[in-house]
Amino acid sequence: MTLAASERKRRSADALDQIVDTIIRESPVPIGAYTIAERTATYSKKLAPTQVYRSISRLIDAGRITHLVSCNAYVSGQNRSAFYLLCPDCKNYQTKMAPEETAKLRALCKDMMFECRGLHVELTGPCPACQARQQQIS
Repeated sequence: MTLAASERKRRSADALDQIVDTIIRESPVPIGAYTIAERTATYSKKLAPTQVYRSISRLIDAGRITHLVSCNAYVSGQNRSAFYLLCPDCKNYQTKMAPEETAKLRALCKDMMFECRGLHVELTGPCPACQARQQQIS
């Protein structure tokens, strides 16, 4: 039995990247690669995790998404002077623009004769809502 031509047709890298980028943009919290792979089924045939990782790599290189290392997940956008505030309890995050702090960190690197090619700051801790819930429990 052979597959129909439409089933054999492979999606282009651009089409895959668009699907992955859309899933990341629509997620209210940082999203992991395996969750992205599961959600691709809503767009057509589910992507394999290796396809998702290749797409993620292209999107990072293009500056369209950011990898948050502390939670091994991805968010839309990429900004070189932003700090990411991550709540490990509810998984919400905020992006804080901090150009002055970024400039200070770059100056520190320069003073230490360290060539800073990228700056990515992640701060983890409970958000105000989770702090309030924790105080109610106590």
